[in-house]
Amino acid sequence: MAKPKNAPQARQETPAPQTMVRKQSAVALAVVMLLAGVFIGWQGAVIVFNQEAAQGGKPAGMPGGMPQQAQGQQAPQGMNPMSSLMAQAKTMEEQAAKSPNDPAVWAKLGDTYFDAELPDRAVAAYQKSLALKPGQADVWTDMGVMLRSMNKYQEALKAFEQAVAIDSKHQQARLNTGVVYLFDLKDKQAAIKAWQDLLAVNPEAKMPDGKRVADAVKELGGK
Repeated sequence: MAKPKNAPQARQETPAPQTMVRKQSAVALAVVMLLAGVFIGWQGAVIVFNQEAAQGGKPAGMPGGMPQQAQGQQAPQGMNPMSSLMAQAKTMEEQAAKSPNDPAVWAKLGDTYFDAELPDRAVAAYQKSLALKPGQADVWTDMGVMLRSMNKYQEALKAFEQAVAIDSKHQQARLNTGVVYLFDLKDKQAAIKAWQDLLAVNPEAKMPDGKRVADAVKELGGK
């Protein structure tokens, strides 16, 4: 899965905007936003669920209906990527309606919404999956990325915290924690601490461009 979302690439003396990491069981997604001149980071809301029963193939609890382009049966060859994603989402909605107690189906629906840049729907689907199977560190991480894209920074941090509680070696969640603290909450010390915790798990942890996390920490004044 990959859907780049680029940030301005101006050069600065200190690390500038970032990306977050998501990681699913089969696929890792890098959404690229530059940390200007220093390193590149990675990309891997409480939704009030609609209590009405599923109608017309839409699983109960999903916010709203699919956009118009998702109403087709199958993405034809040559369809643009967004239309293809929405067709996939429509198919996954139908599967979720048929298998509402399958956490894997909900997680996959969330992934599709993630790639289509529909964070509210992604969070709703991930929450459904986690309600059925809480111990999914990767799903918590992906949900945190989506919460962060909705400017729900504290909730994103809680999601990453849940991922780490499930898997203490979950590097993506630890890296993302530092990103939120540094770039969204402007808390440099908390970011340094998060990345130092990551280095304790993997001293050779790197950003996607090969830059070492340890070097990023030094750039911020940490050790």
